[in-house]
Amino acid sequence: MKKLRKLAQKITVAHIATYLTIFGVLIGGVTFYSFLNLKNLVVQNLSENTLIQAGVIESLNIYGLQFLFSFFAVILFIPISLFMTANHFKSQIIPLNQQLDAMLEGNYETQRRMRKTDEFLPVIEKMHQLNNKVKETLH
Repeated sequence: MKKLRKLAQKITVAHIATYLTIFGVLIGGVTFYSFLNLKNLVVQNLSENTLIQAGVIESLNIYGLQFLFSFFAVILFIPISLFMTANHFKSQIIPLNQQLDAMLEGNYETQRRMRKTDEFLPVIEKMHQLNNKVKETLH
């Protein structure tokens, strides 16, 4: 059951990241395609001065590429940050789960440790206090 729960959590994070990436790529592609059509429309309506046309085309190309690269950078940041966040909290939940398993098995000598910067440090410290009280009560 525990393995299925962990698998479901991994699939959920992976699916969210995948769907956000696909959505972002589609939106970015449609926006960039619309931008290229706008560029062609502007160029068609400009005067016959080829120097002005060349300048407008060059500036529109630069702005379009800047938009495209920045958009994809943001879209790639989302799944990477989701995976990093999920891994960060997973690394804190494992010691909590192991401490609870040890207590349920009657092993009150085990005290799992966490890093001082972990968000769940107060929780595991209270679990240690509970563990010590139960150990004193039983012995």
